Amino acid sequence: MSVATPSLHGTTVVVIGGSSGMGKGVARSAAALGASVVVTSRSADRLDDAVKQVTDGIPDAVPPRAFVCDLTDDESVNALFGQLERLDHLVITATPGSGGGAFLDTDVEDARGVVDGKLWGSWRAARAGARLMIDGPGASPAERSILFNTGGMAVRPVAGRATISVAFAAVEALTRALAVELAPLRVNALRPGLTDTEMWSSVPDADREAIFSEFARTAPARRVGTPADQGGAATFLMTAPFVTGAVLDVDGGILLI
Repeated sequence: MSVATPSLHGTTVVVIGGSSGMGKGVARSAAALGASVVVTSRSADRLDDAVKQVTDGIPDAVPPRAFVCDLTDDESVNALFGQLERLDHLVITATPGSGGGAFLDTDVEDARGVVDGKLWGSWRAARAGARLMIDGPGASPAERSILFNTGGMAVRPVAGRATISVAFAAVEALTRALAVELAPLRVNALRPGLTDTEMWSSVPDADREAIFSEFARTAPARRVGTPADQGGAATFLMTAPFVTGAVLDVDGGILLI
């Protein structure tokens, strides 16, 4: 019995936050499987380089498109989806911002900013994208998907990061709720672990190396994750037609320790 090779040929994949880090890893993996990729960023300055990097070294890749999109703004999000003729898979890698601080030192407005950026930004994009996937031209909704991005603090909180735990857990709850409400459109989430991305560039080299070394020593996978790891997991979920409402740990097994 032959096993079909996953393919995204003929599909349009939008990666919100695809100009850097894990989002860029997802965009590259989708492009490698033949998708027409759209990447977005809040900053126009980052998009030119991102477009080149998404398909660099990938033979016959469809040239990607890029748009500025601010998930905190309804008009910006609606403008993005208004420019698309088709949408098959939407990946939302919005980050929760700084994460606030200790619970007793964080006022409600600061905490709200973190949750707004992560939960309501994800909600806003999914709502606009779902309409295009359900009513738009092309494949049936059953062949399309929304993919959120969370993190291990959804299930293993860290002191001083309560707002991030709340935001991640809320997005995972949204994942399950939308998998039921939007069916047969599929809705899943990635829960990544420590991943070597540009986000770590602001951390002093010695500190970063110590953190990475300790993670690699502890995690069953014995290494730190890469954007390609997250990209491979994302495209698996895009091409797995019987998976919905799932939260996939892509963390080297660290939550087992």
